[in-house]
Amino acid sequence: MARGSRSARARGRRPGADAGVVGVERDAVVEDQLRHLAVEAARVGTFVWEPATDALSTDERFREALALTREEAAAGISAVLGRVHPDDRERLLGAVGAAVEERGEFSDAHRVVRPDGSVAHFSLRGRAVEGEDGVLRVLGAAVETTEVHLALEEAERLARREAERTALRVRAAEDLVTRADVRLLGTHLATLVVPQLADWCVVSVVEGDGPASRATMTSAGWWHADAALLPVVERAAALTADQLARAGPAPEQVDTGPFGLLLRGRVVVLEAGAAELVAARLPAGDARDAVVELDPAGAVLLPLRGREGVVGVLSCFTGRGRPVPSGEDLELLADLAARAGLAVEAARLVTSQQQIAEALQRALLTAPPQPDDLELAVRYTPAAHSAQVGGDWYDAFVQPGGATVLVIGDVVGHDTAAAAAMGQLRGMLRGLGVVEDVPPAQLLARLDTAMRRLAIDTTATAVVARLEQTPAQRRAGTTTLRWSSAGHLPPVVLPPEGPARLLDGATGLLLGLEGITGGSWRLEHTESVPRGSTVLLCTDGLVERRDASLDVGVERFLRAVEAARSHTLDDLCDAVLLQLVPRQAPDDVALLGVRMHPQPHQAQHRADGPPDAGNGADHPPEHHPGHRSGS
Repeated sequence: MARGSRSARARGRRPGADAGVVGVERDAVVEDQLRHLAVEAARVGTFVWEPATDALSTDERFREALALTREEAAAGISAVLGRVHPDDRERLLGAVGAAVEERGEFSDAHRVVRPDGSVAHFSLRGRAVEGEDGVLRVLGAAVETTEVHLALEEAERLARREAERTALRVRAAEDLVTRADVRLLGTHLATLVVPQLADWCVVSVVEGDGPASRATMTSAGWWHADAALLPVVERAAALTADQLARAGPAPEQVDTGPFGLLLRGRVVVLEAGAAELVAARLPAGDARDAVVELDPAGAVLLPLRGREGVVGVLSCFTGRGRPVPSGEDLELLADLAARAGLAVEAARLVTSQQQIAEALQRALLTAPPQPDDLELAVRYTPAAHSAQVGGDWYDAFVQPGGATVLVIGDVVGHDTAAAAAMGQLRGMLRGLGVVEDVPPAQLLARLDTAMRRLAIDTTATAVVARLEQTPAQRRAGTTTLRWSSAGHLPPVVLPPEGPARLLDGATGLLLGLEGITGGSWRLEHTESVPRGSTVLLCTDGLVERRDASLDVGVERFLRAVEAARSHTLDDLCDAVLLQLVPRQAPDDVALLGVRMHPQPHQAQHRADGPPDAGNGADHPPEHHPGHRSGS
């Protein structure tokens, strides 16, 4: 290093002047020319400003960048500041002012508004120095960065757009598969598409199990970026099957034209004239008027394909001034349509299975008898989720001795297997209880034994209650409620006067555990109930909630029953369900109610049976405190 420095001085040059340059000597002229070339290449404009006199000296590049004439520049710094964007002016003045005060450097990035209204971006660097003459001057260099700024903005826009696409894919993957209802799925798909990929859209799905055609399509959802226009889109989407049939191609031409392309899984893009084309294919009426009012410029129609073929169409529309989706946006639409097609197919399958299971269950849950002086009402509400079907059941029948038996139960599980098991248990219990006067505890014990011997591999809860009445009780206006529970909620009694209450009494083990326990005791409890009372049995779906304890659920049940005290029995059951069962119920619910109407004081004996077939035997069976299964 020492030898290099001496060599440089020996040649009459400054030490370090050739730093980074090999084999070329630089003198002052060369250095000046290089600086000039660098300034020209970078398109840098320069100025010198004397704050004391407001004298401003500018080069041609600086004036050209700010669109200043020589005369304007000669007027002083105010002409330059007049070009700076108003929102950036105060910041620039602060930076220059601080440099002048401290005799230091400054830098700023700001916008310039040219006379023609165009906006340019500049980067400015400068320094405040005092010359040998004692005059303070501000030296500055400015370079236009508009292209760099626009490139950065475009890169940020593309990054945001890609992030939005990724987020949309994630939302679609998470949400579409959870929609078991086709119409909810259609609406959700529409809200995913709008406004990110289109101004408005309509989701149509195939009705029934036949082949896809315009005649079998029905609207399943729609959305618009402008909420005020949602009713207009609804009108445009509200085409009947007959209107669609007349709007679509003839049967022999169904494979031709845009619709034929959709049926073959192709995407149809209308870059212009969408309003005219769509309106021309629709019959005269409100729907066509709505399309004309919405006035779409472009459209993209995508098939919703399931594993077995086309199950619907996603129709996306853009307004005037917005191009139709293309490139990555079109790929994203195709991805959403593919996901939605599989989701629609799955939702239709689940709905079909649910309808079959519900039909089976309702067929098993027959109407209750209506014995003399008793009024019975039953309600069954399936769960909102398609898999949640099958477990709950109710029953009521009259035994040979005239006593009315009430049953309600719940098979563990919520699927078609639970529905099948429910049918078996309900049928066996009814068969065991209708041929002889078996009391509740013995009835449950016999059912437990039958389940073990027939290898019915399921568990269930149930409560069996029997209404019994002697002539003396008839004269006194009371009835005995005899009941036994296998792990189930006890009955609720609402007397003519006083609060509703849950009956006290121990509950036994669930049905189906005899193979483990070797037989379990079934305890019976009795309650004297005044005539005019209402007795209610329900399954756990009515009282259990994830956000509250069972005790809280029971209290809600009791308050709802008391609030509907003056209602008819049917209206009371409806009011309780309306208050306690949410619209999207997580579990199915069964409710059985019986109202014991007042009776004449004098019993009317019949020659062939007990006095009240439906209220109790003339001489009830001997009371057994409990029965053990396994015998």
